[in-house]
Amino acid sequence: MGYSLRREELAWAAGFFDGEGSTSFARNKLKTRKYPRLDIDQTDPEVLERFKNAVGNIGKVVGPYPTNKKPKWKYVVYGIAECQTVICFLWQWLSNLKKQQYIKVLKECLFPEPYLMPEMKSLSTPPKLVEPIQSMEPTGVEVSGSLLLGTPTADSGTDAVPV
Repeated sequence: MGYSLRREELAWAAGFFDGEGSTSFARNKLKTRKYPRLDIDQTDPEVLERFKNAVGNIGKVVGPYPTNKKPKWKYVVYGIAECQTVICFLWQWLSNLKKQQYIKVLKECLFPEPYLMPEMKSLSTPPKLVEPIQSMEPTGVEVSGSLLLGTPTADSGTDAVPV
C-alpha cells in the first residue's frame, strides 16, 4: 500500500505543472459550491501518466479527445484534499506565480463570495471571517532525512502527506 515518492520526479513534475498545468475551480451541479481543480492538457498520455505517478498516483488521465490536429489527453484532479496533496508535493519547486494562482483558487473555494451561496443571498454585506487565513503555504516535515510536505492541523501542528 505504501508508495515511494522520488524527489527528482517531484521536481520534474513541479516544472512540468509550472509550464503546462492549470489551476482553476469547478462548481457542483447546483452551482452553490466551488472546488479546486488542477489539470494539464497534452497530446502524449505517457507524459501525463508519468506526472500522475510522480504525485503518488493522485488524479486521473482521461482522453483521447478529438481536436483539429492530434488527439489530446488530460490529467485532472478535483477537490480540496486531492488538490492540496498534489500541490503540497510540488510546492517547494513551483514558481511564485503558480503558488499565487493556487492560493487564489483555494481562497475562492474556501471563502466564496456570499452571492454564490443561496443561504447567504439575503446578506447585504459579506460576513466577517472569525479567523483570517494566516498562511496557505504548506509546512515541511523531516521524515528520515527526506522532506515530506504537509498542511497544518489543529491536533499535531503538521499533517504529513501519506506516502
